[in-house]
Amino acid sequence: MLFLIGLHQERGVPLTLKHMLSFDIGSAATLERRLARMKRLGVVTQSRSELDRRNVELKLSPKTWRVFQRYGSLIASSNHTYLGESE
Repeated sequence: MLFLIGLHQERGVPLTLKHMLSFDIGSAATLERRLARMKRLGVVTQSRSELDRRNVELKLSPKTWRVFQRYGSLIASSNHTYLGESE
């Protein structure tokens, strides 16, 4: 779930709760329960869309976002090393 939220955030297209349900990665109750826990832990934030107040957008918290970006950099770096490419 975190990867999906982070990927959408990175692309500048916030993930909505409705869109998350369309990935069929769990029941609505399971996703709601997991999101509630992640919000409680401060990993994910949830807010109403500025464009359509009916939609709820999910984003990584600033701290989680920094970890997500660092993780992505490490993955890219290891891929370059593995493939024998220089940066």
